[in-house]
Amino acid sequence: LEDAREAAAFAERYRSDNGTEWTGDFDEELRSRFCACDKGLPYRPTTDSPHERFHKDMNAGVRAALYQSGAPYNWCSMVAKHWTHNRNRLATGCDGLTPFQRRYGSKYDEKVGPLVPFGCSAYFHVEKDDRRKFDCLGKAGIITGYCKQGYLVLDLPIAHESNWKDLRIRMTRDVNIRQNEFPLRQWNLCDLE
Repeated sequence: LEDAREAAAFAERYRSDNGTEWTGDFDEELRSRFCACDKGLPYRPTTDSPHERFHKDMNAGVRAALYQSGAPYNWCSMVAKHWTHNRNRLATGCDGLTPFQRRYGSKYDEKVGPLVPFGCSAYFHVEKDDRRKFDCLGKAGIITGYCKQGYLVLDLPIAHESNWKDLRIRMTRDVNIRQNEFPLRQWNLCDLE
């Protein structure tokens, strides 16, 4: 239901393929917020082909990013957010604008940080409060996404030491990125649950 409330906060209309995930509580919540619903034919992807095409592209992009980075399958939601972020700043529509430009009225500012592949190597600055006097000033990590002023970076030493149970993600712009290095590939994490 939380997803329905978030969707209704900015949506005036939504489209569904009439599948079971769109009926029941979700549908009632959106209708209570005066959100109109266009229902297509079930099991007919051509009813709403632009959205079906987007999902096909996203699934292919997530699959490729998981393979390229060496990330485990259960990280697919992180990868999907990362893929969508990059796509919204790169793909142009018929009007020549990206989804980011249509929404915010300006191009993506590369000064915030260039777009990079999921899981690429990143060395980030460790703040004074998080280290002792003679500890290293930086740590190894991987890019897992973006934040307003920089990147989301997974702290690799902590994740590896905890057998991938403690995934500490740092928000930082103090980062040195190596786009062609994918450190997760050295561990076989594909079957990690």
